[in-house]
Amino acid sequence: MKHPMRKSKKEITDIEQMIEVLDTCKVFRLAVIDEGVPYIVPLNYGYTLEDNQLTLYFHSAGEGRKIDVLKKNPRVAFEMDCGFELIKGEVACDFNNKYRSITGTGIAEFLETNEEKLVGLEALMRQYDASKLGTFKEEVVSRTCVVRIRAEEYAGKQLV
Repeated sequence: MKHPMRKSKKEITDIEQMIEVLDTCKVFRLAVIDEGVPYIVPLNYGYTLEDNQLTLYFHSAGEGRKIDVLKKNPRVAFEMDCGFELIKGEVACDFNNKYRSITGTGIAEFLETNEEKLVGLEALMRQYDASKLGTFKEEVVSRTCVVRIRAEEYAGKQLV
């Protein structure tokens, strides 16, 4: 179920603008619930967007708090933002911000095969340095934890 944006004129609805935000942002924040307590961590990411289905990927060591939490509860929320600029006002409550963001929710899945992992790792490399595509070492891929998040809902917001 998609929640309507309160100020719909700020919502990004054009898919090309959404892709521009996804390409521009370099960090996303993954939010999980750890025994009833919210926990959020910034991560590098890659993505695919096909037929309006947003899929995010990140890689990690195969152990640690976020991995433990995801194994118990794969439901996540995520956020990424870029282009932040403070707009100063004449008085305290006249300040504003300029930025673009994407927020959403989804289900995290641990990828098992090297073929699945390569899809995610290639998405990551396209985000940061596409010239390194195809240079993955099989032994590194096999021991790398790669997580896929299929967004159940997501929305873009633009304050300019």
